[in-house]
Amino acid sequence: MNTNYVSNASAATVISFYNGSVLSHSVRTDPSTGQVWSITDHGTVRSYDSLQDFYNDGRNREIYEGLTKKYYNP
Repeated sequence: MNTNYVSNASAATVISFYNGSVLSHSVRTDPSTGQVWSITDHGTVRSYDSLQDFYNDGRNREIYEGLTKKYYNP
């Protein structure tokens, strides 16, 4: 995916969260609406109206907000 890296979230369709060089999680986004989709550990797809809503769900803010974010448009 590195060849499709974009500089910010506004153009991204995928946001990946890295703890150092280790990929921790990725979410799918719709840049035109800000909607976010995430798959849980149990394989359930969760939908959110925004990245902030994703952070506000459970422990997501604690786990992901402080990690390095890389934005992609594959």
